[in-house]
Amino acid sequence: MKLFSLFVLITIILKFIFIGLSLLHVFFKIRGKDDTKLDSDIQWWRDRVEFVFKIMLALLMIYLFNPIDKREKLLTTDTKTLLYIYGFILLFTADWSDFFTKLIESKKKQQDKGKSQSQHINAYHE
Repeated sequence: MKLFSLFVLITIILKFIFIGLSLLHVFFKIRGKDDTKLDSDIQWWRDRVEFVFKIMLALLMIYLFNPIDKREKLLTTDTKTLLYIYGFILLFTADWSDFFTKLIESKKKQQDKGKSQSQHINAYHE
C-alpha cells in the first residue's frame, strides 16, 4: 500500500473513532450521565482525535494543492470523499451560537452608538 493511501486510510479511521466517541457522549448525555468521569474521558479523547484529524486533513490539503509541485496528483475517490465529509463536519461543528450571539451584540452596539451620537448631535443643536 502506498504511503499516501495509508495516510488517507488512517485519517478515515480517525474520523470513525471521532464519530464513535461523539455518539458515546450523546448516549451518556441522553442517559443523564454526562457529568461522569467516563464521559469526561470520552470528551477528552474525542477532542484529541478531532485535533489530530484536523492536522492530518491540513497536511493532506497542503500536499494535494501545493502550487510549487508540478506533478499531477489525482484525487482518489477516498480522498474526495474525505474532503467532502470534512466540509460538512466543519459546517456542523462550527460554533454557530457564538457567531450569532456576537453578531447580535455587534448590531446592538451599533444601534446604541447611533442613538448616543444622535442624542449628542441633538444636544449640540439645542
